[in-house]
Parts: sequence; structure tokens; C-alpha cells
Amino acid sequence: MKFVSYAQNYEDVMLWRAFHAVDKGFFIDVGANAPVADSVTYLFYERGWRGINIEPVAQWFAMLAESRVADINLNVAISDTADSLILYDVPDTGLATADPEIAERHRQEGFKLSECSVPAVTLDAVCKQYAPNTIHFLKIDVEGVETAVIRSIDLERYRPQIILVEATLPNSTEVRYAEWEMLITGKRYDFVYFDGLNRFYVAQEVGHLREVFIAPPNVLDDFMPYREVILRDMIAHLQERLAHDVQQAQQETQQQALAYQHLHQQHEQMQQQHIALVREKTSIQQELMGVYAGTAWRITKPLRLLADHGKPLLRKVVKGGSAWISLKPESRLRRTTYQLKGLAVRLLKKLVRKTKYFADTNPLFAHFVKKLIQRFPSIHKRLARMLLRSHHVPDRQTLSPSQIGSAANTLYTKMKSNT
Repeated sequence: MKFVSYAQNYEDVMLWRAFHAVDKGFFIDVGANAPVADSVTYLFYERGWRGINIEPVAQWFAMLAESRVADINLNVAISDTADSLILYDVPDTGLATADPEIAERHRQEGFKLSECSVPAVTLDAVCKQYAPNTIHFLKIDVEGVETAVIRSIDLERYRPQIILVEATLPNSTEVRYAEWEMLITGKRYDFVYFDGLNRFYVAQEVGHLREVFIAPPNVLDDFMPYREVILRDMIAHLQERLAHDVQQAQQETQQQALAYQHLHQQHEQMQQQHIALVREKTSIQQELMGVYAGTAWRITKPLRLLADHGKPLLRKVVKGGSAWISLKPESRLRRTTYQLKGLAVRLLKKLVRKTKYFADTNPLFAHFVKKLIQRFPSIHKRLARMLLRSHHVPDRQTLSPSQIGSAANTLYTKMKSNT
């Protein structure tokens, strides 16, 4: 069954070869760093193993305390000489060290360092307080102070079956293990494997475990790197998000298509309604033309005029009825009388002009008018008075019919020039 390797250099794959048959083992991790990523022990923790995680950097220890609650997590450094030591931390990396020379290398490489004092204990004291009788493996990754850690444990009394120690300088392929290797092999441990970063040692009493270190991690171990798991999860998340986005886009496209179809239907309905309205308008116009051309429309024209103008006139009569019967100079009756009188005068003048014109162009008609005036003295007197009141007659003498005709002609000429 495929499993996940969380370790940086597949150290947990090699250890799983040796201990896959162990149900619930025990480990010690000195310099545990992060609880999951690049962890040599998390593969075993998720399968029920328990152990001691030793981490002096507060940042990583807090993460261990939160994630590895079933383990024993210690926020201390391991040393064989003092109760405390100066730790040079490189924030957000696993490069924290108690070695001043390595810290200076980090500083020259451009890393920012922070110094702090941390409590220190021996590995013997930790094992005495927390370790069971059987320790399946001990992992040491302390960035240059491996010698002090190995010296702090009595390997005759506490016998981890496998010990793996980081054997290169930090961020380098340069190996440095001669100083401390004899402290392990001199305690009945055999070197069995170097993975380019760590050296593995097997206790002689479990010599059969040396066989698992014949070959490096390979496809037959049936494992998957944790980085690949993360990438697969990211790909799955992205695929899920993409599928969701595609589904949402399809839904939006369908909604847009439905909206377009609805608008198209509305447009067609509006076109049909427009066509129907045009047809109805044409039909009404044709009917109106027929009505306007009919005899009934011409006969009822006076009634329509009365309907259009009678109502406003009636409202005026009702509203100002008292004014119509008033005899005051400013009353509507007086004003209307004057308006009618003026209208009569204008009509009479128009009649005189037309009569004069007709008389001038028709001598027979002029003769007839002269005889008519002579026959009817009353008409003669009225015309004489009218002419006398005009400005064309110098004095009020009795006018003969011929004089009346001459004065009427003069009056007509003046009226014509005024108009």
C-alpha cells in the first residue's frame, strides 16, 4: 500500500523499511523543526507511533505543540556542557544553530540572524525522564553541534536500534562527521548507509536491520513524496475550482441564452403588435376618410361646431350671467352691444363699398339706386344724416339725391384709402 514520505531526503522511507512491521514504536527527534513538512517522524506519528520532539526554536516548538499533541514536545536544546546556551536563529528556516562559526557563515551568505539564550539539558536526562525501554530510532539534526548531543547520551545504557545523524555542513555537500562518528561506532554500532545528507548506524544486537539499507529509496518502496501530495491537492483544488467556474460559466451562458431568447420573443411580439397597430391605423384612416367623404359628416358640421364652441360659451354665460343683464357701462351686455354695432358699421361700410363699386361699373344699377332714393324719402333722409355726420360734408344743408351720390362716392373713397 502506497504511503507518503514527509522527510526532506526520504529518511523516513529507509526507516519504514526497517520498522514497518512494528505496531507502535518509539522515537527521539533532536532538532525536530516543523511537525509535518520535512519531518522524519510524522510518517510514524500518523501510524500510531509516539516519541520525543526536541526543538529549541520557539516558532517551530509552537507548531509542534499544536500538531503533535500525542508526542512529548520539549522546548530545550541538547548539550553536554551547560544548562543554557546561545542559539543563533535564522527565522523561517531550519538553519538555527548553537555553533558560532556556522552562524557567521549564514550571516556572510546574507541571512539575518537573531540571538537568544535557551535552556539546555542532556539527552541522558531526557531519556531518563521520558524514554521507554525500547527506542527504535534516534534522529539528530542540530546544524553543527552533533558532537555535544552525542556526548550527552550514554549509548551503553540507552540503545536506539538505529541512529541517523546529519553529516554535512548546513546548505553544503561538505561532510563533517569524523569528530563524532567514533562516539557511535565505539558503542557497538555499525555504519550502514549514507544518503548524501545523513549517516545511518545500526546497533549490532539488531544486525538484521542492516539489510534494509542495501538500496536507496526507489519505486519498489511504493511511496509518494509529500511535495507531490501537496501538488496533487493543489491540482485537485484547481480542477475543482475550474469545474465550478466552468459550471458557473455554463449556467451564466444558459441564463444569457434564455435572456436573449426572451428578448428575441419580446422583440417579435413587439413587431407583431406594431404591424397590428399599423394595420389598425390604416383601417381607421380608411374608415375616417369614408366618414369625412360622406354626406352625414357634411350635414352635421354645424352641430359639431356647436358642440366644440357651445360648451365654452355656455360656461361663460353661466359664470358671468349677472354681468350679461347688467346695464353698467362696463357690463358685458354693453360691450357686446358696442361690438355688434361696430360689426354692423363695418358690414354697412363694406356694403357701401361694394354698392359704389357696382354702381360705378353698372350705370343702370346707379340709375336704379337714384330712383329708389328719390322714391323713398326716408332712405334719402337717413343717408343724408349719415353723410352730414361724416367729415366730408362742410355744413348741414339739405342734400339732393345727386349730392348724396357724390358725398357717398367721396365717403367711399376715404373709407377705401383708410382700409
